[in-house]
Amino acid sequence: MTTDTLRAMLVTDEHLLVGEVPTHGQRLLENLIDPTSAFLHIHQVHICRRAAASESVQVLEHAVVVKKMLSLAVLSGKKHEAPNVHRLAIVEKRSSSAFLIVPGFEVRGEMHCRGLSDPVAILSSETGSFIPVTRATVSWGCGKPLAAGVVLVNKAYISLLQVGETRKADLATNASQRLQVLGGQPREN
Repeated sequence: MTTDTLRAMLVTDEHLLVGEVPTHGQRLLENLIDPTSAFLHIHQVHICRRAAASESVQVLEHAVVVKKMLSLAVLSGKKHEAPNVHRLAIVEKRSSSAFLIVPGFEVRGEMHCRGLSDPVAILSSETGSFIPVTRATVSWGCGKPLAAGVVLVNKAYISLLQVGETRKADLATNASQRLQVLGGQPREN
């Protein structure tokens, strides 16, 4: 059996786990949705708190992660497909832009859907427990946005999913202006 590894950042509620994940000749997505195991092994693990992503709190040789506790798996580089699996599993899919919110993160990129690009269908039946977003950008309150070839998003953590055309927010608009549009009044300090 092949034990290929893939460099990834695994995201939990409070921590970022950066290390090498054994993929056993499959895509990481197949490892995450594999019903025969609730766990994922990770090697050379650098553990950081999400609030201070540049500072490791612990480095471990090996650890096991509970898959359902992961909100995101961010893959470094473009190597995310297992060549043999990809060659044999080509399915006609439509590409659509996507925007997702999971606690503490925004993910922008492309989703590849078998049917219509209907968010309800995607969340309820079209996909497994993790949804791949390609050509992704991950943003959070700590530092610059992170570009990734693929981000695997746990459906259980998605609070918002938009598929189709997106437009960039007017970053000059501040919170009090948005509140006024909604009919509220800004607070006076």
